[in-house]
Amino acid sequence: MLLISCSSQDEEAENRGLDQVSKDWIILSVPSSWQEISPASLPIPNAGEVVFASESTQERGGYFNNLVVLKEENDNSSSSESLVKENISFLKQNMRSFSLLEEKNISFTDGWTGIILLFSGKYNVQTPEVIYLQTARSCPNWDFLLTLSIWEKQESYEQYEYILQTLSCS
Repeated sequence: MLLISCSSQDEEAENRGLDQVSKDWIILSVPSSWQEISPASLPIPNAGEVVFASESTQERGGYFNNLVVLKEENDNSSSSESLVKENISFLKQNMRSFSLLEEKNISFTDGWTGIILLFSGKYNVQTPEVIYLQTARSCPNWDFLLTLSIWEKQESYEQYEYILQTLSCS
């Protein structure tokens, strides 16, 4: 049964134009047309270590839609939900013009539950104000924070939510 479920997840991701990526204790699906970028080319995060980053190949308004995955050592005291909740106050303090648009419960494609945040803001003074989708996953050894940034406002972010929902521990 589990094999059928995994096969179904792979087919769903493939049908959505996503490729599966495996990095440092996690597996996720990213748009096939996006390219992996070196963590060294990104700003140093305030917390955590960048383990994966990918961006669209189409520039819009000087900005590339992108996905960044951070990891921190798991102290076994947090759930995926609590990691997201704790990060809200961090975002309020460290982002420019932070505005929480939506917070909703989700199910990852492997059956675990979590929260996705939808918010707008500026990462720093050099970046434009964009839309962000963010979730977290607590795995046995590491906690992971996934952030997708989207340049343009859209009626629905379901396609991007699905990308975040493909995150699983390996």
